[in-house]
Amino acid sequence: MKPPGARCVLLQSLLAGSLVASPAVTQTLGSQELELENNRLRVSFDPASGLVSSVVNKLTAERIPLREEGFAVDAVEFSITPREARLESLRRVSPERIEAVYVATGSVVTCSYTLGRDHHFLEKTLAIRSAGAFAWKNVVISRLNLQQANLDLVKYPHQKMVT
Repeated sequence: MKPPGARCVLLQSLLAGSLVASPAVTQTLGSQELELENNRLRVSFDPASGLVSSVVNKLTAERIPLREEGFAVDAVEFSITPREARLESLRRVSPERIEAVYVATGSVVTCSYTLGRDHHFLEKTLAIRSAGAFAWKNVVISRLNLQQANLDLVKYPHQKMVT
């Protein structure tokens, strides 16, 4: 159980990539997308949902068609997904970070996406605040829908542990 007003922060690596240079930032307002970008990768966010809407490999000019389906927070007392909550804000917090804030009855979920200067991936964290105590059941930080990406699966030969 968490005490009233408790804040929990969870972290997940969302996308792998090779990021070398300091990210350039593009900020647009209104109904246009926000982006995090460097010399190899561009990640766009849907202004209506606050979720990742596309990724571009700038080295090959290839757009990877994906749709982030968002987070899921299940507690005994409540359940929250982006579909069940209201997107309160989508804003650039720093040149390397975009933040989406979702509000549901008695709870606030803040999703922060970071494309750090020396990171080789896009990082997503969730901060969950509730007006009252709650007991965890399940948390999904993010789900990516890659069904239309036309990706090939590559079998990774790994060493089997023998004891």
